[in-house]
Amino acid sequence: MSVSTPPEHHLTLNRLATIARLVAGAAHEVNNALQVICGSAELLQNRTDLPEPVQKTLTRIRDQAARAASAMTGVVALSRAQPDGRTYLVDMCDIASRAVELRRYSIGRADLRVQIDLPSEPQLVNGHRLHLLQAALNIIHTAEQALARQRSGCIYVAVVADGDHVILRVSDDGPGVPPADV
Repeated sequence: MSVSTPPEHHLTLNRLATIARLVAGAAHEVNNALQVICGSAELLQNRTDLPEPVQKTLTRIRDQAARAASAMTGVVALSRAQPDGRTYLVDMCDIASRAVELRRYSIGRADLRVQIDLPSEPQLVNGHRLHLLQAALNIIHTAEQALARQRSGCIYVAVVADGDHVILRVSDDGPGVPPADV
């Protein structure tokens, strides 16, 4: 037995797909502009001749632009989400290497290093590719923030197969969280 969709539903689905593509394109353009704003604020923050109030303003600009960029990433992810909610096989090695590449400029600007250790074989998991990529980006960014205070250090990213599990391990050589804050 087959079920057919009425023609008016096809039109509605086509319109929704078109709207999703437009939203994704607009979000991508806004995100590009926000990245320029973040990068420019970071460049200006490296100047030593700017007074403290200007430095604080630049920090607010950078932080708010990064927050908006994160929201835009969510918009893009939603516009590309599979409406059926299914998961797919995703290679965590690819996720880890893409996340490192997307953060490499920021890592370098902060005078940090990154080391990545990936197995030679793909490490497949069931999941949503964009959600996993966003999670990896967030974790790497957190390591960057932890090291930013000391203005040097290394972020280590590894994908490890452990029986039936695949682990994305991100660590840094920073001072860690003081026991009183845990």
